[in-house]
Amino acid sequence: MRVRLLKVFLHLWAWSAALALALWITGSRPAPGAAVAAVVLFLASKTVAGVLSGSFRELWRHTSLEDLVALVEAAVATTALLALVLALVPPLGLSPGVALVDGGLSLALMGPMRVLPRIYVELVRPALKRGGRSIVLAGRAELVDLELRRLQRQAANGDQVVGLVLDGPPLDGSRLRRVRVLGRLELKRLLRLRRIADVILVPPASAAFTAELEQLCRHLNVPCRSAASLLSLGELVKGADQLLDRLPRTLEAPAVRRAIKGRHVLITGAGGSIGSELARQLLSLGPSSLTLVDRAENALFQVERDLLQRDPTFLVESRIVDVRDAAAVERLFAARRPNIVFHAAAHKHVPLMERHPAEAVLNNVVGTRVMADAAHGFGVESFVFISTDKAVHPSSVMGATKRLGEYYVRGMAARSRTRFVAVRFGNVLGSNGSVLPIFIEQIQRGGPVTVTHAEMSRYFMSIPEACKLVFDAAALEEAGGLFVLDMGQPVKILDLARRLIERAGLRPGEDIDIVMSGPRPGEKLAEQLTFDDERTAGTACPGVRQVAIDVPAWEPFLAQLEQLEDKAHCGDSHAVLALLSMLIPGYLPSAFHQFAGEPALPAVLDVNAEVSS
Repeated sequence: MRVRLLKVFLHLWAWSAALALALWITGSRPAPGAAVAAVVLFLASKTVAGVLSGSFRELWRHTSLEDLVALVEAAVATTALLALVLALVPPLGLSPGVALVDGGLSLALMGPMRVLPRIYVELVRPALKRGGRSIVLAGRAELVDLELRRLQRQAANGDQVVGLVLDGPPLDGSRLRRVRVLGRLELKRLLRLRRIADVILVPPASAAFTAELEQLCRHLNVPCRSAASLLSLGELVKGADQLLDRLPRTLEAPAVRRAIKGRHVLITGAGGSIGSELARQLLSLGPSSLTLVDRAENALFQVERDLLQRDPTFLVESRIVDVRDAAAVERLFAARRPNIVFHAAAHKHVPLMERHPAEAVLNNVVGTRVMADAAHGFGVESFVFISTDKAVHPSSVMGATKRLGEYYVRGMAARSRTRFVAVRFGNVLGSNGSVLPIFIEQIQRGGPVTVTHAEMSRYFMSIPEACKLVFDAAALEEAGGLFVLDMGQPVKILDLARRLIERAGLRPGEDIDIVMSGPRPGEKLAEQLTFDDERTAGTACPGVRQVAIDVPAWEPFLAQLEQLEDKAHCGDSHAVLALLSMLIPGYLPSAFHQFAGEPALPAVLDVNAEVSS
């Protein structure tokens, strides 16, 4: 409101000054009464025109040619009207020429007043903030123009656009918004001399132009990425490693290829984010066959279709199997005889599993046991179980069930010729239902972006990094165990939200609001990759560490696991929680669990009473 009142005041000042100058220039000397009437007439007419044209509501720091045209149109209309009135009302003692001079002077005063804020935002402020990186924009001229304007307005980090590469007819040496258009040879020279830190491609551009630019940047080892925009935000799901505060880990291809080549590979949860990406990366590693297992037929169909489109000769077979069904799993192993099993099937959504603990146990614990037993029984070479950092000091049902999966796999490793290993993931950026696609959807919808707590932080890894860890675990020669990836320092969720909003070319808290929704059931403010007393050691794969994990006494553990399975099959959620707290030291289920058709959980669990019932 204050800004709008200031604009009204500036308009009235400019109009009054223009009228006074017009009277002086034309030598008009109206009587006092007529002068007052003329001032009222002029200001009232222009105010009405300003209201109708929206002049008082315009954002001056974003003044465009359209805004200036609208200003001229309003000035011409009011000038013509005022000239007509002066011609028809002689008692005012003013000639129509006064209106014409006034109109010209009004434009001369209002035009710069509108443009100066934009000149400050786009030219002066960026010049004051220089000192960042030198970057080049590439793409079609009209889209590069829009991106250049956006960068000039944002000017948050001092980056300076030093050149443009345009998709289309050669325009070498031309200038767009005072920035030089570079030819291919000049661009190559600047890249080779390391005078350009980043090349930003503004989509969409032609395939040939994009390929040429990316190849040149790759050859000279200069980053080439897509411009930030609401439309290109979705691309981050595929390239989420751009959001990491560290260099992404790369796959040790030769060692992994030796471990995979010629083997029959089976993936459970193949329709999910991790399972499907494992399948895609396996295309280049030379397995003799690939079996995709999931109980979601649509997801399974899509993955199989994608793989066969990439390589129609690849031997892939999809099987709709529930990993909890021991008989179905045994038939699957008997038919496919896998050498390597990647067990990615799991329920992973923390709040949902808090409401369905029995289902979490059946899928994450029973399913893992069934798959591990089958791998042992059929002489599988390697079995890789995918766990999570939520299994460390678990505060959720999901984390607790994954911890039991770690126990079981580690216990089997000591009792089988099959090499049983587990990998502990951080939060996987871009996986289905993860924070990244949720934030992107909220930003594209216009906000707000919901963050549970300002201090909540997580370890993040990209989907390719997650697959790297899985493949490395299968290829390492170390005995069966638990492996984690060095993921640097944890990242605050709030920082990630801000980073994404800025990648969209918007301002956190101004263009897109960020609101705190509060932690959900089972969530912790911070996760750990290992327990305090777990010992870690390096491996042959850089960035991958082996974790020594202690397993409970095996026979009592199996007996309690059998009790847990029975209670889960019966749907007794309270007993399931009680047994989880017995099996996992330090795990305490929430006192506020309530399930459909069951009474609320007591504030203090009587574990023995629950188990003995």
